[in-house]
Amino acid sequence: MKTKRSGAGPRPRTGQGRDPEAARRRAEARRENAVTPRVRRPEEWPSRREFLTRAGVTGALTIATTYLWLAPEEWPLSLADPTGERGKPKRALFRLPSFRVDPPPGASALGIAHGKNHRAMLEMAIGAIGGITHFIRKGDVVLIKPNVAFDRPPQLGATTNPDVLRALVELVILAGAAEIRIADNPIESPESCFYKSGIQRVAQETGAKLHLPSPSAFEMLEVPGARLIERWPFFYAPFRGVDKVIGIAPVKDHNLCHASMTTKNWYGLLGGRR
Repeated sequence: MKTKRSGAGPRPRTGQGRDPEAARRRAEARRENAVTPRVRRPEEWPSRREFLTRAGVTGALTIATTYLWLAPEEWPLSLADPTGERGKPKRALFRLPSFRVDPPPGASALGIAHGKNHRAMLEMAIGAIGGITHFIRKGDVVLIKPNVAFDRPPQLGATTNPDVLRALVELVILAGAAEIRIADNPIESPESCFYKSGIQRVAQETGAKLHLPSPSAFEMLEVPGARLIERWPFFYAPFRGVDKVIGIAPVKDHNLCHASMTTKNWYGLLGGRR
């Protein structure tokens, strides 16, 4: 018959507390291994010059580190990367070639036509500056840049008239162009702007290729010698492999520039915070 051991305390280990000499040696070993903090003597304290130097260096490092991480991304030496673009490979800058074609000798630098037939007026105006075959050669890849800034119908005149664009595309085809592209970077939704303005329909019916903007379609354009801005994102994808470029814009009033005509039309190729 088994009997239970009375008492709630733990059963002592064999030999526990029976060797006071061993316990004393262990205590002495712990004291020897303990590290006593060393107190610096007053003569070892840094001088006032040393203290100020160290404080200045620490402050400068703190300010520099704060600047590197908190300065806006475009500031010099900034490490900020809110967009995640800093660590990506940088695309090389590019410069646009000149697509200028001067009128032939004896031709006017400006063609003006009057009438109601878009095709006839366009042929008359282009004929005055040398004719379409002077500017477009057989096999050319041609980019046409209309104004498609807003999702407005043609009747409002806010965008390039689709009938005029169609007449131009047909003339370029007759001149022997191998490929025709139509592109713009609208202010409002590109899909809506190209559809409502009638430009998309012209591209579909004439076989021209429509180029809508996307983030990957922009490259950093360099303009050497510019007074204010030397580099800016540019809608470059439609320009790859292009031989000739034609701008076709409506003439209209403008709340900031007073008038919006051919030069203002090229503004639509810019990206960024324009």
